[in-house]
Amino acid sequence: TNSSDLSFKLSYYNEYKSYLRMGCDVIKFKLKSDELVMFVVMCVYAVICPFNKVEESFNTQAIHDVIYKTKYIYYYDHITFPGVVPRTFVGALAVAMPTALINYVTSCSKYLTHQIARFILAFYVTWCFSTFRRATKNVFGTQVGNFLLLLTCSQFHFMFYASRTLPNTFGMCCALMTMSHWFNRDWDGFLWWSGLGVLIFRSELMILLGPMLLMDIYYKKKEHGPQQNH
Repeated sequence: TNSSDLSFKLSYYNEYKSYLRMGCDVIKFKLKSDELVMFVVMCVYAVICPFNKVEESFNTQAIHDVIYKTKYIYYYDHITFPGVVPRTFVGALAVAMPTALINYVTSCSKYLTHQIARFILAFYVTWCFSTFRRATKNVFGTQVGNFLLLLTCSQFHFMFYASRTLPNTFGMCCALMTMSHWFNRDWDGFLWWSGLGVLIFRSELMILLGPMLLMDIYYKKKEHGPQQNH
């Protein structure tokens, strides 16, 4: 019996290693080596300080309920204790779905599941920042893009909160993607990401993104001049 249990565990471990290697290959394909450093630093902060502050509790509980209570929505914490402010589940779902897959494959503890959820959110933030950085390099040059990464990695606040399930963190992802499309003059992407950020996560993002859109509309009209009637 012991030998059969051992062989089962070894096969399970090898399967887990293959999934982990596959995930690492995906990350390496999508992120450059210097951007991977940013992701690693975010994960280190998550490991050093794994617990929640009160503002994170909504999304953390939502992630927990999606993973462990699954289809039994009636028992979700936010049905039992809805609170006074309506909150969105979209950000929690984006983190919970890949976390639930990993949890299903590995059957890890709730503590490790919580850490995995933080790592996934940190990856999302790294991906969005990397997209923003590449757009910055396209406009201002490689040196500016490199200094942007260096300065950001040296700052505590951004790197620490990148793995925290705050509404601001999800809103920041939308803001970074919106700015990236703005730099690239991709107006469809700009409108989609700004709408996602404003309507779902942080409505006050319109204070930042609204003037950007109005400024571009104004200068575009000014560039083309008044239309002449024929």
